[in-house]
Amino acid sequence: MTTLTTKYDLFSQIILNNAVTNEYIKAATSNNTRKAYRSDLRHFKYCGGLLPATVENIISYLQKNAATLNPRTLSRRLTALKQ
Repeated sequence: MTTLTTKYDLFSQIILNNAVTNEYIKAATSNNTRKAYRSDLRHFKYCGGLLPATVENIISYLQKNAATLNPRTLSRRLTALKQ
């Protein structure tokens, strides 16, 4: 028996997988961590970064902020971009 997959079926699977992924992320991180990540993403976009981020966007962001931000802050912001 052959099953045809429609665009709707694929879209439904993406939404379902995204919802499941979001639940895993929510369970694996604290509210404060998620709040910090949201703030980090806002700062990245404010500085001209685009999402999804490209290597060029990230390098530019790091170059613009390396002299003013603590290395740990930059590291956390990179982690937020990975999420």
